[in-house]
Amino acid sequence: MKARLSLLIILVGLFYLLVACSHQQATVPLELLWETSAKNNEILVVFLPGVRDDKEDFLNKGMFTQLRK
Repeated sequence: MKARLSLLIILVGLFYLLVACSHQQATVPLELLWETSAKNNEILVVFLPGVRDDKEDFLNKGMFTQLRK
């Protein structure tokens, strides 16, 4: 019973390791997206996209508008 549980834990750990290693490589240099309609640019805010996000997702989901409010 302990051997089966140990084997299951090892297999689950290997699965998660394989999933974690299959990420996308970052673009070097990082592509930038500027919100150009703002008039008073005194504050810099940096959004870092997740693994499968694009930089346009922040614009499409209204992040700049929410931040301005």
